[in-house]
Amino acid sequence: MKTEKEEIRQVLITTAREAFLKKGYKTVSMREISGKSGVGLSNIYNYFDSKDELYRVVLTPFLHSFEKMMIEHSEASRDTEVDMYTSEKYQAETIRSFLEVFRQYRPELKLLFYASQGSCFENYCEMLIDNNTRRSLEYMKLIKEKNHLLSIDISTFFIHLCCVWWVNVLKEIAGHDELTDIEIERFIAEYVRFAAAGWEALFKTCESKKQE
Repeated sequence: MKTEKEEIRQVLITTAREAFLKKGYKTVSMREISGKSGVGLSNIYNYFDSKDELYRVVLTPFLHSFEKMMIEHSEASRDTEVDMYTSEKYQAETIRSFLEVFRQYRPELKLLFYASQGSCFENYCEMLIDNNTRRSLEYMKLIKEKNHLLSIDISTFFIHLCCVWWVNVLKEIAGHDELTDIEIERFIAEYVRFAAAGWEALFKTCESKKQE
C-alpha cells in the first residue's frame, strides 16, 4: 500500500507528464503543475528540487528502456563476425527491439526530441550521436582485431554520418503522428535491411582491397 507521500509524488509525475507532453518542457511552469495536481507550489519542492528534476523523472522509464536496448545491441556487437548484421536472426531482433520501444514510448520520444529546449536534455540528440559514434568506432576496432585478414578502412566521418542518420530516423518516426504501428514496423524493417546491405557491401569492398 502506498503512503501519502508516495501517492502525492506519483500525482505530480502523472500531472507533469501530461503537461509536458501537451506543451513541451519550456512553457510548462511549476505553478501550472501545482494547479493541475492540487499540490501546493511550495510543497512540490519537498518532492522535486526543480522542474528539470521532475522532467528527468518523467522521462526515466523511457530512458531506461532505450538504454537497455542500446546495451543489448552493444553486447550483440561483441560478435565480431563481419556477416552478423546481415543475418536474418540479428535483423529480426533489431526490428523487435526498436518496435518495443516505439510502441510503448512514442509520446516520450517526440517530447525528448522536439520539445526539450531549456532542459537538461536539450542537447540529447547530439549526445546520442556522439555516444553511438564512439560505440561504432569501438566495434570497428574489435572487428579489425579479430579479422586480421580483412582490411577495414571505413572513415570516421562516414561512421559519424551513419549515427546522425540513425538518430534522425528516430526523430522522423517520433515526429510523424500519422504513422501507424504497421507502417512503422515496415519502415524499420526496410531501414534495417537497407543498412545491413550497405555494411555488407563496404566489408566486401574492404576485403577485395586486401586481396589486391
